[in-house]
Amino acid sequence: MDLDGSTGSGNHPAGDITSIKFLAPGNYSVQFLLAGNLRGATPETTEVCIGLQCQAFTPANDQPYTPYNLTFTNAFGNVSFFDNGPSDQIGNLLADVVVTAPGPNVGEGLLGFAAMSALLIAVRCRGLIV
Repeated sequence: MDLDGSTGSGNHPAGDITSIKFLAPGNYSVQFLLAGNLRGATPETTEVCIGLQCQAFTPANDQPYTPYNLTFTNAFGNVSFFDNGPSDQIGNLLADVVVTAPGPNVGEGLLGFAAMSALLIAVRCRGLIV
């Protein structure tokens, strides 16, 4: 997708795409392919955000699709990609976006296991083996 769209000029940002889903607070990984505009226009900056946390990239205008894997910690909100312009219908190219929430860390897993063990012990003490 051309992040600058196909109409208008003077827009700020030049173009954007935002998820409909609002992510709850947590840690997330955002993977995608990003290329320069591949049409000889001035290099443009793309910002990748979850809520107010953003990371910016300015690929060369001839950079081919390149994989990126970003980590956002304690982030919440919508996932957005912004093309900061100039607004000229020739923006960076975006493809194959994947957003994931990594599994719980070891401490959380052990805490969950301990809570489940305590629940099972309580259930067994009442004679209600499940």
